[in-house]
Amino acid sequence: MLADAYGIPSRPLVPEAEHPLKYLDYYAGTGRPGVAFARSVDEAIELGPVAAAEADIDAIAQAFPRDLWGGSATSPDNSSADYSELRRESWRAREALALAVGREASDSAAQALLRVDQLVAQQPDDLVRVLELCSTSAVPGGAALSAAVRAHLDGSEPHGETDARLSRAVRRVAGKADLSVIARVAATGKVSLARLIARGEKIEDDGRAHLGDEEAVAPPKASRLPRVLRRRG
Repeated sequence: MLADAYGIPSRPLVPEAEHPLKYLDYYAGTGRPGVAFARSVDEAIELGPVAAAEADIDAIAQAFPRDLWGGSATSPDNSSADYSELRRESWRAREALALAVGREASDSAAQALLRVDQLVAQQPDDLVRVLELCSTSAVPGGAALSAAVRAHLDGSEPHGETDARLSRAVRRVAGKADLSVIARVAATGKVSLARLIARGEKIEDDGRAHLGDEEAVAPPKASRLPRVLRRRG
């Protein structure tokens, strides 16, 4: 990448300490998806330099989140409104990359494509379902979205970035669908409370109290004791 920046001919070597995915991504993004990685300096010299990078500088500048000269920052959309479309576009890009690399892919390219598939497979299905339902192209169904939120929270551990993303997505559509208490609590940013309710460690009235619902009734402490004991066996 540094060589490209200075216009110096180069050939990548197979990395020893890290996965080659980011390098394949870089070369594919600069018009060279089928680049072959050399296993030694001698092989790199024999293969010769890769083709020069092809980059749309204007598109890169437009996508950059900050004006380096003026210092003003743009406000990126963090609501996952375009999640569904971006997911489809990324899969089409992955298929195009696989075709460009071809059947005789180098080991590095094959490993990078496998890594992409592994990362996709690691995404929690329930979270993907929530983000899909909250996308602009979807018509949010209150029951389906509420069920997906509950399933994700019940089966996941707290994670600040992921929880914030869930909250932003649900908040964006909260006024368009009849959501459950758990989903509405998550939309306020109180994902920790929503997760406790989903797991039965808190009750929905705790969520209603947080939301300020008029029907919220704080149950007497004595009524909570059997619930706690049942969960502890």
